[in-house]
Amino acid sequence: MTIIIPRSATWVIWPCVLALASTLAFALGWSTGVDNGRSWAAREIEPEIQANRVEMATLADRLIYLEEAVTMTTTASFYGGAHHGKLTASGEPFDRNALTAASPWLPFGSRWTVRRLDTGAEVTCTINDRGPHPRLGRGLDLSEAAARELDMFDEGVVKVSIRPGL
Repeated sequence: MTIIIPRSATWVIWPCVLALASTLAFALGWSTGVDNGRSWAAREIEPEIQANRVEMATLADRLIYLEEAVTMTTTASFYGGAHHGKLTASGEPFDRNALTAASPWLPFGSRWTVRRLDTGAEVTCTINDRGPHPRLGRGLDLSEAAARELDMFDEGVVKVSIRPGL
């Protein structure tokens, strides 16, 4: 079957074919020497990105820190004695005389300031272990040294607030 197009219709068909071809070329990112907008934008901001790469990374680190900079309230207990010298979940030996803490969810190596709510005493601890078990309803197990700073030996379990330490 042959399709016959009258000569008078070619003035409609060719512009449609050219429009379709140029749309397809633009969609595929082909350039005909004419700036299509995307390459202009990339050329425009690339020098700034290269010059500010370190500053942008620093800003991203600050934003991540600010996102984490919240104060949480939980209960804390302490442990030591029988665990002294044994390996913690982070792989380092537990030292009951170091300012460390165990938490079920905080990342290892992060430093947190623990503030006792009733007295206002504060201590900054490094998270190096997991515990106490979530079913106990506590958020922190402090080392004996940290518990001594908060003067919590008589109570055993106290209400505390925690925030990222510097």
